[in-house]
Amino acid sequence: SCLNEKAPIIEDLEVRLLEGSASRAQRLGTFIRSTNFASVSGIEEPSESMVQWVADREAVLREADLVFEDASEEFSSLQAVWAKLQPWRRQYTKKYKEAFMGEMLPSILSPFLRLESLEWNPVDSPAVDELPFVATLFDENEDSMDDELNAGDDSLVPRLVSMVIVPRILHALQREYTPTMLTQSKSLAACVESASMFLEDEDPAAIKSMITAAATAMRASIEQVEMVNDLHESAAFQLVLLVESAGCWSNLLSPSTMQVFWLCHHVVILSV
Repeated sequence: SCLNEKAPIIEDLEVRLLEGSASRAQRLGTFIRSTNFASVSGIEEPSESMVQWVADREAVLREADLVFEDASEEFSSLQAVWAKLQPWRRQYTKKYKEAFMGEMLPSILSPFLRLESLEWNPVDSPAVDELPFVATLFDENEDSMDDELNAGDDSLVPRLVSMVIVPRILHALQREYTPTMLTQSKSLAACVESASMFLEDEDPAAIKSMITAAATAMRASIEQVEMVNDLHESAAFQLVLLVESAGCWSNLLSPSTMQVFWLCHHVVILSV
């Protein structure tokens, strides 16, 4: 089918975009470790790193715009496909349910969501509940709350979050996250928290994976700073930033994990 032909193309675009984001994060990490900062507000991404990332990202997004160029408009986006299904869903509910459409919808819609989510990056973008697909799918379901018409669609958004959004968040936490960048911590914590709201019943293991990845990234950053034998001023400032970033995760990380970050604050006070 057309969708089966498009799926590998979408996957390739996603891989290229994610690898570009990971390379950007690696360059930023190297820059931070090799620079002495004069203040806690002194960490800014080098312009050359940003320019390269923007150029690579825009190239991928231009190709993404062409993926469904040869498809009819009604089968060219998640919103269009979902709208196409509504007459069947509303007028022939029994047949819709007998065809197990509620169960198949996540697999049908996920390639479209993956393509449309290429522009979204958890480290600097809106939280999950603000993404367009959530409003599109929830608005239709809210118009028809009875079980007969929902036909299994009530778990559609949570399943799509689990299939498409969680892997993006995990990649960001594991390969793109720079915890000394407070803006990234705020954005990622908001994404994890909003994704978790959808996953409490659908996929609690995914929630645990995201929180574990966040804690691992924060601990790794602390260890990198503490590897400096003489805790010079720049390292102390980085620890301050890590403590501030930890505050973004206070609603998600366990008290024992948070205690590690509060101890860093005492280390900074004693060392400066």
